[in-house]
Amino acid sequence: MNGLGQIMPEPRPNSSRLRMDEPTYGRESYMHRAAKEIMFRWLHEVAEVSGYDNYTELGPLSWRVNRPAPSYGIWMEYPIRSWLKDDHEVWDEWGEHRDPPLFQEAPPTYEWCRSMGMGIACIPDIAIQHKGRIIYAVEIVHKNPIKQQKLVFYERNDIIPVEVKASWIMRQVRRPSRLMARFPVSSGRAHSESKFTLIGPRG
Repeated sequence: MNGLGQIMPEPRPNSSRLRMDEPTYGRESYMHRAAKEIMFRWLHEVAEVSGYDNYTELGPLSWRVNRPAPSYGIWMEYPIRSWLKDDHEVWDEWGEHRDPPLFQEAPPTYEWCRSMGMGIACIPDIAIQHKGRIIYAVEIVHKNPIKQQKLVFYERNDIIPVEVKASWIMRQVRRPSRLMARFPVSSGRAHSESKFTLIGPRG
């Protein structure tokens, strides 16, 4: 467990038969993983500065910090179930009624979910909670954009997908106020026409 209370998943063997609900961190590059951890830290930093129950922002992302430390409602490698109950019931709320409580500082692993018979639709690099539900699925993009089937799932469940460029993250020397990002859509036009843009707060 790292200092931010997140359980880092163990690498998985490579597989040519990965489904949408299977994690791909076994094939994760050093750049992608490092950029993901930096982005995760930036999000935690702005949440910590704003404080619990206050609004915060980083680039075009804006949300209310609805969890105290250590998670601040920001999760890495967050399994999202293929069926969503009670308006995107989040893992820490699902687990708080267990004895002992589960998932208050980190989400379950993909392997745990599968062992419990829970279908997992996707696992975004970083998930951000807002008012008790997942509002943003942040994907750190090195070479490949978000798959269309994931975009369709996000849109059907009112989750906003955001792609942030890994190489740009790695060139920063301090936490930025803008992000080199884009908001892809499932029509397919986003990946052929939309370009990464340096986006600041929406004001």
